[in-house]
This record gives sequence, C-alpha cells and structure tokens, in this order.
Amino acid sequence: MISSIRVNGQFADKSDNFFQVNLNPSIEISFSVPLNISSVPSNISFISGNNVVPVTYGYSNNDSTLIIKASSPLTSLNNYALSILTGVKSNRDSSLKSITRINLITQIDST
Repeated sequence: MISSIRVNGQFADKSDNFFQVNLNPSIEISFSVPLNISSVPSNISFISGNNVVPVTYGYSNNDSTLIIKASSPLTSLNNYALSILTGVKSNRDSSLKSITRINLITQIDST
C-alpha cells in the first residue's frame, strides 16, 4: 500500500536511511489508495532513543499522501526512527501487510 517515502523531497538510500536531514523535515508518505485518516495517529511512531517526538499530520492527494512534521525542531546530529504500523488502514479498511521503518540522521546545526 505504501508507494513511496520522501523526506524533504528526497528518497531514502537502499537501507531506508535519510542522512543530513534538516531540523524541520517534511516526511511525505504516498499510498496507493486513500487512507482512513482516523487510523493514522495511533499507528505512527516517531522516536529518538526512548523519547517520543510529537508530530503533526497533514494529508494531500485525496488522503493518499500523508505528510508528517515534528511539532518542534529536531536536535542536530541525532538519530530518529519513524515506524508506520500495520494498523494504518485504507478508506476501504485494508491494513498494511508489514511495519515500515525509516531512519533519519539530522545535520549539524550551523547557527
């Protein structure tokens, strides 16, 4: 059901890693079908270590693209993991077949 994942318009490397990510990334996940948006918040996990990162959700393309943004800037030179759990459903009630995980490594803060 997931057709692509991009962070700031860039695709991941072969290991689903994103490097040199800015501190306010836009994570865009495209699905082959529209989502049941009520299934999204409880089935997305964005963490750094043991800390949950608060996020906001947006939708485009008739709810078939999910846009995730951190509620506040990320920490520089840090590792983050975004997991999309199998409870994410389409508007026709079909679920993801497996968990999808991507890793983000933020850039140095030059300010």
